[in-house]
Amino acid sequence: MSERIARSVLLLCGSLKPAPGVARPSAARQLLGLVGSGIAGRGVPTESLDLRELPPLPHFDGRDVSEYHNDGLDRLHKAVTTHDITVLSVPAYWGMPSGPLVNALHLLGGANYDGESKVHPLSGRTVFPLVVGADDFSAHQATALLRAGLIEYGCRVGPAGLTVGNIQRQDSRAALAGALSRLIDAVAASALGDVDDERRPAT
Repeated sequence: MSERIARSVLLLCGSLKPAPGVARPSAARQLLGLVGSGIAGRGVPTESLDLRELPPLPHFDGRDVSEYHNDGLDRLHKAVTTHDITVLSVPAYWGMPSGPLVNALHLLGGANYDGESKVHPLSGRTVFPLVVGADDFSAHQATALLRAGLIEYGCRVGPAGLTVGNIQRQDSRAALAGALSRLIDAVAASALGDVDDERRPAT
């Protein structure tokens, strides 16, 4: 039997932290790095893209992605459209996903009035959400909103995403190792073959 060739996975970090002059790292970025190391150890190739490292993205104003003529957005669009699988690391505050990440997703998709036939660049691709909240409520609410949006885009939503509240708390850290291991297993399995997913229901 020939050896299966793993598909490359995009590791997309949606955090802009730390702020200039602040030494404290981003937990969302750190956990994404652990996932990347874990799947690389299974022989899965990865590419990393970080919103913090891109040239500043414009604010979404309803235009299509090609109309902005923005280098950072063009790089983001190329990355998501050249990978079938993405691990999306998302900070969450005040019960919502972080604004810069939502802005980036809207920039990619453009305006979609009354469910017109526009196709989001993530449509048909598998996305594993990794949501790191400032607190448990923010993490779980942001996860629900993010999953709804991804399904609306037509994504396959990975069955073993990770949702965690403030990881400085002992109870969050205690549950983290097992959740990370399950996410790494699921992403590696997706890169090597088929897994269950969630999609927008047919209408």
